[in-house]
Amino acid sequence: MKEKKSFSFTAVVRFLGVLLLTASMAVSCGGNLSQGDTQTSAAQNQVTETQEAETKATGTQAAAGAESSAGDESAGATKGPSSTPKDGTLEVHFLDVGQADCTLLVCDGEAMVIDAGNNADANTIKDYFNEQGIKELKYAIGTHPHEDHIGSMDAVIGIWPPETLFLPQVETETRSFQDVLHAAEKKNVPITRPVIGQQYDLGGASFQILGPITDYGDELNNWSIALKVTYGDCTFLFTGDAETEAEEDLCESGQDLSADVYQVGHHGSSTATGTEFLKRVNPKYAVISCGQGNDYGHPTAQTLERLDAQGAEIFRTDEQGTVVALCDGKDIVWSTGPSASRRTGEKEPEPAATFETVTEVSADADYVLNTRSKKFHLPSCDSAKTIAVDNYSEFQGSREELIAEGYEPCGRCKP
Repeated sequence: MKEKKSFSFTAVVRFLGVLLLTASMAVSCGGNLSQGDTQTSAAQNQVTETQEAETKATGTQAAAGAESSAGDESAGATKGPSSTPKDGTLEVHFLDVGQADCTLLVCDGEAMVIDAGNNADANTIKDYFNEQGIKELKYAIGTHPHEDHIGSMDAVIGIWPPETLFLPQVETETRSFQDVLHAAEKKNVPITRPVIGQQYDLGGASFQILGPITDYGDELNNWSIALKVTYGDCTFLFTGDAETEAEEDLCESGQDLSADVYQVGHHGSSTATGTEFLKRVNPKYAVISCGQGNDYGHPTAQTLERLDAQGAEIFRTDEQGTVVALCDGKDIVWSTGPSASRRTGEKEPEPAATFETVTEVSADADYVLNTRSKKFHLPSCDSAKTIAVDNYSEFQGSREELIAEGYEPCGRCKP
């Protein structure tokens, strides 16, 4: 699908507001400022070009209609369940909430949220929703009961009670999950369990439930609700933290998994985004939601390599802050350019400790000491030459004196 910019003036003005907000979010959420400034400027230039092209096209739209239609067909056929766009656009906001997920979708005045970050992300999410003018939510989806996905869902429900709250058919006794249930009960929000194939409308867009396919026992990640959002010819796939077992089940289900945009499963973990699954999705764009310097090594080298092999352009919240996609049903424009980095979250192995050992042992000493290990050796012992210089000492005296001082005899030379 080629990136033709054919958005309405109202959508462009709103998107400029999104650009300004994401630039400020990069500051508050630890984004790469120097890179973000350059990318934001590039995106603004794209929008300016869009306005100029739209103005020039006003008088010639009818004549160009047939040619435009032919171009649209060559750009790619509709994938999955089709939606008929209204006069608005679909906005998909991948919020920077660190090592967590929170995605806001807005279409034709209706909004939904997929996951809601950690407990500590409540204020970040509230502020962002308020900046976007969110007054109510039609849907809220907690993909699975892990704190980094439903931690602030209770806070979201408290302010914007959704018409429907989706939770998978698995529960935990954790405080975070119980808080979500209590918030839903307090606000009289009905809980809906996902049914595969069920489709729901969001303005001119729609989404279809794809998973979970089966009972995954205690494997909470695999219980993740998987769904595909469609707006005109554009599709977005979300799989939460589903890992390769659940991905394989999705592949075997026979459902259409292809999508233009794929939110990378499990924050870029090597245990998700399997090769066969990724081939089925075949995304043009991939968004990785993860935190800078996270303890899990996300994204991993394996996942980045698989995405590159598939030809996907990669966006990353750990490096670029909040990332926004604006879709008119034909094309997708981004608030920033794709990441050129392939830096993994995996920690570099620490170099092995090096130290200088003694090179010569005095034959005049009665014993040689390792003051760190509190061992004593005969001067002829091979182990004596492995003692670090800082820990080496020579001793004149009796064996009993050393033992009285807390030293132990070497097990090899048995002094």
